[in-house]
Amino acid sequence: MAASSLIKNTWTGAVLVTAMSLLGACGGPMPEETGLPQTGETAAELEIPPPTVTMYCEDEYPLNNKITCTGSASNGVPPYRYQWQRAHDLGTSPAPENHTWRDGTTSIQDSCIQGLRTGGRYYRKYFRFRVLDANNYVSNYVEEVFVCWTPNP
Repeated sequence: MAASSLIKNTWTGAVLVTAMSLLGACGGPMPEETGLPQTGETAAELEIPPPTVTMYCEDEYPLNNKITCTGSASNGVPPYRYQWQRAHDLGTSPAPENHTWRDGTTSIQDSCIQGLRTGGRYYRKYFRFRVLDANNYVSNYVEEVFVCWTPNP
């Protein structure tokens, strides 16, 4: 009986020691994790650069009176909301704050009659592109300007 009692006590003791070692290990940092923020501490912010954009525009003159612009984004946090602004200087200021940014895709197309014409009036058409990233950070905007013609004076 003494042997079975010793085995039973040893088994119970082994289970208790194992359980206590496992419970003692949970929740504490490993030696190589001492520099990481622990529960209740403020985590360091990640340095994520703001979104930036580029744009390329191409006119289809003389085959067609269309201008197509394509934009791309980098940095920030995707997915992006692509936004375009079209402005002109026909009786209004073409400044960005005077025009609405409209959601779109990575490209836009618009008409622009080019070339030498008689009568009518020449004006400047502005194409602007920017993005908002997943955190709603606004990128820089880029702009291309084209000289267009309208028959209306």
